[in-house]
Amino acid sequence: MAFNRNSKADTRLLCTQALDLFVDQSQWAGDLDDQTTYLTSTSTRLAVRSPREISVVASIGTLDTGVILNWGNVAGTVYIYRITIGVGGAVVFGHDSATLATILPPNISGTARNYLIHWSTDYDDFAGTYFSQIAIFDMTGSTAWKHSRVTHTQPPAPAGEQQFNLLGYGAGVSEFSGGLSDIASVRIGCRFHTTTEAREDWITESSTPDTVGVRPEVELAPLSTVFYDADPDTDVGDAVLDPETLAGPAEWLAAVNAAAHRKRLYSPMLNVQPRSSAGLLRATFEPVNFHRDQQGLKWTPQFAWRRPVPRLATAARVWVHVQTYLAGGAPGGSEIEFFLRVWMLPSLPTSVADQKPDGWRAVPIQTCTTNHTSTGVGEWIDLGELSLTGYFKEPQYFLLAYGFGDGTGSSYQRARIKQVVVDPYE
Repeated sequence: MAFNRNSKADTRLLCTQALDLFVDQSQWAGDLDDQTTYLTSTSTRLAVRSPREISVVASIGTLDTGVILNWGNVAGTVYIYRITIGVGGAVVFGHDSATLATILPPNISGTARNYLIHWSTDYDDFAGTYFSQIAIFDMTGSTAWKHSRVTHTQPPAPAGEQQFNLLGYGAGVSEFSGGLSDIASVRIGCRFHTTTEAREDWITESSTPDTVGVRPEVELAPLSTVFYDADPDTDVGDAVLDPETLAGPAEWLAAVNAAAHRKRLYSPMLNVQPRSSAGLLRATFEPVNFHRDQQGLKWTPQFAWRRPVPRLATAARVWVHVQTYLAGGAPGGSEIEFFLRVWMLPSLPTSVADQKPDGWRAVPIQTCTTNHTSTGVGEWIDLGELSLTGYFKEPQYFLLAYGFGDGTGSSYQRARIKQVVVDPYE
């Protein structure tokens, strides 16, 4: 049987039209019993209570009716969960032998469309109650969702002579009118699944993000042609491979990979933003006595931080989120020109002559020329790579220096620095 990516550790049933619908593609391999127009199972693994996930992909229109799936008694009077298509194609979610919620699918019409029906249940520790997150997505050329969240009692435990039905209940009573051919996929799980996970599983899987920097390679132990031999020919092989040594293969591999693990655990050296509104910056550099020259730009104690540099990090990426704009009444021809640069120094400059003390590092100056307006959000500016090569015993100072262009209407230029990030990597 082919492996299906939507079969997960918590999955108790996964059926798709890719194979015969009764074939269970989960790790349980517990096929449903084929009753021709409906499918059944008496396995209590499908009597999921909480947490749980129920997902159905089906073709539904306003003329459809009937039960899509159900766990309960054969008479249909008692059930733990049930999904029914009601009047006008509305999806009815049944909990503990009663209606829990009803949602009309988006864009429902007389022409059947493919829909994802997502229903996940869990316990809310803060509210002290059970809840269900319900969502329906129009998969036929649309991006329309409908969501609902409802609280309810604990789903009941299964009782004797109950069963799972895919279409109808009992001996195929009140089957979904679209038939098994209109059911594309069904999954039952015993873990809460968010709507985001449902989107990833059934609609569109997000692409792997591009990462900035170099991801560390796994540091492999020495190789040997006599792998795990009781008496290797070399000293290194004996230390690594002999299962009777004190530091056997598992301990040795853990030791040689320790450096790689440390690199994976790097966190930003700097990730700061103001607790409320960011301070307003202008070309007059006020208050004047708080500003120092730094290679043609200005810095203030407001933009100075002291942070340790992690061992083995060789570089850092520097990002600054800025909002730049022209104040009201700017003369014609005014333009934004805002300069940024980040420095790393072992100590703070103490005088004009000490603008570049020994050991300084810096990223190139970057310029922002966008008028985001006074109500705009702004943008992230990539200041590039900051070299961290060498061993830094003491924490380093990070200075953010800024400046404005001196063209027409320069006094009308304004800026806000909303966040600064310095992210190390190897």
